[in-house]
Amino acid sequence: MTEAMPDTDSKLILYFEDNPVDASFMQLVCSTIPGADIVIATDARLGFQLVKAHDFSLILMDIMLPDLNGFDVTAELKNAPETRDIPVIAVSGTPVPKDYEKPGDLGFAAYITKPVNADNMVAAIQAILEKDAHT
Repeated sequence: MTEAMPDTDSKLILYFEDNPVDASFMQLVCSTIPGADIVIATDARLGFQLVKAHDFSLILMDIMLPDLNGFDVTAELKNAPETRDIPVIAVSGTPVPKDYEKPGDLGFAAYITKPVNADNMVAAIQAILEKDAHT
């Protein structure tokens, strides 16, 4: 499932998410952010194709994907020169692994657990998009 590609002035967000309910919820959340458009990748393979083809401002990452886990996908993105600077927010039903002190240790700009609070999600997305716009 992917959405039509938005105009070039928008902030494009890629969401790696295989659950249609969670994907629809995040589409609704992102629709409240001016200038933000979201594209859904239902698995890692599709996500990698999309991230190579488009200029994303932010990636939202489910941890439990059908083909790879979100930790591995994020590590691959952070190791590739063309995607390493795209901020990634983990959006997961599982808490941050105890082995890590903070989300940045895992390559994430933030780690948000499900069920997602819409206001907190909007605030996290806007903070990263605004920071990105000023760098």
